[in-house]
Amino acid sequence: MQRSMMRWFAIIGLLTATGCTSQLGVLVENTNYVQVHDFTGESAAKATSELTGELTDELTDELTGQLTEPVVFVEEIEVVESVLDEREVLQALGPAVGVPITVEALIGKVNGRPIFANAVLEPVEDRIRAQLRREELTQTEFADYLLVELGYEVSELVKRDLLLTEANSGISPELAYGLFAVIGQMRKDLASTQGGSHAQMRLLTQEQDGESVDSFLESNREQILIEKLYREKIWPNVTVTWRDIQRVFEKIHIEEFDSIIQVEDARVQLIREGLMKLPLEAIPAARGLIILGRIRLETDDPKIETVIEMFAEGTPFLEVAAAVDAKDGGIWSKHDLKVGGIEALDLSDIIINGLLNSEKENKLFTHKTSKSQLWIAILELKEPISVYNRDIQIAVRNQLQNEQFYLELNRFLQTIWGEHGMFEVNKMADRVARIALQRYFQ
Repeated sequence: MQRSMMRWFAIIGLLTATGCTSQLGVLVENTNYVQVHDFTGESAAKATSELTGELTDELTDELTGQLTEPVVFVEEIEVVESVLDEREVLQALGPAVGVPITVEALIGKVNGRPIFANAVLEPVEDRIRAQLRREELTQTEFADYLLVELGYEVSELVKRDLLLTEANSGISPELAYGLFAVIGQMRKDLASTQGGSHAQMRLLTQEQDGESVDSFLESNREQILIEKLYREKIWPNVTVTWRDIQRVFEKIHIEEFDSIIQVEDARVQLIREGLMKLPLEAIPAARGLIILGRIRLETDDPKIETVIEMFAEGTPFLEVAAAVDAKDGGIWSKHDLKVGGIEALDLSDIIINGLLNSEKENKLFTHKTSKSQLWIAILELKEPISVYNRDIQIAVRNQLQNEQFYLELNRFLQTIWGEHGMFEVNKMADRVARIALQRYFQ
């Protein structure tokens, strides 16, 4: 019995000594993608039997040959190697000795899943640092900037988590299998673009997008689920009627301009770009515009005869104004045309009546006082954009759809997370902003 125990002690000692004296190797990641047909019962049993037999014979031979050597008892030591990049080391140590810094912190939970500060900060870290370098911000100003910037990021992160939780809870086995097939096909397509090389595919994805192939494919899987949820839960509640579109155009509509006019492409493009951020009535290119010109001369000025002769010859207004050195080259004022048109302009009744009459004649009228003589002309009259302009009508409809979509989306999110969800988001944003202030403002 004693001899048997000594033999076991010798075996343990030899194994420990062998493990501690062996040279540390480099771990190389090698990913193999296994298909279902690789796991047949017969092949798996055969492989297991062969592997077990080889290991048993090899270990027995090695131990039998070394039992005569002295037994050495070595205390078991666990060696853990980890590789940190320079950025992680700097974050952990801080920019200077003695300066405390929060490397990671829990800022909140969404449906039980923890949300950490780095999940919010890492995607926008470069932007935050650039903002701090670009502008000399005080600590208070930088804190205000962080609250706005990170508040949006936290809101988007929480929204995505809530939507994914809801989408995954309703996924059927058939849909799960379909998604598995779609992602598998995407993986094959990505590899085929690199000549079938999975290693080259992984390297290219990491260089271009900064993420692994699996992360990229998982992101696409999540987006497919979210889009499905949108189609089922959100879009059915979004409806834009013709009357809704008309109400938008009524804010810039002027009755006397009902004709369908040809609008230059540049103006249409300006309006479409503006509609991405602004309502139609707030876009200058969408509103009507009138530009007025004026030449004013004293009653005894000899240039009056020159002006009269040039207008009689049909000379354009601005050329006449330049010939007599009119103020500002003859350009007097610009006015937005609102409901009521020319009659609603903030001008005297004499000028408004003169403009209305000049519009019917040659867009020029003359007004004489005891001290001076005026020539006033309509240099440019731009009609407000019409509801019948197809491009702008479609753009307005899309804008109304987007507004309704996000309104319905927020309502849906509130039903998932409750009425106090936004309050929790604000608290999470405040926590991560304080961490960012400590981390970046040194």
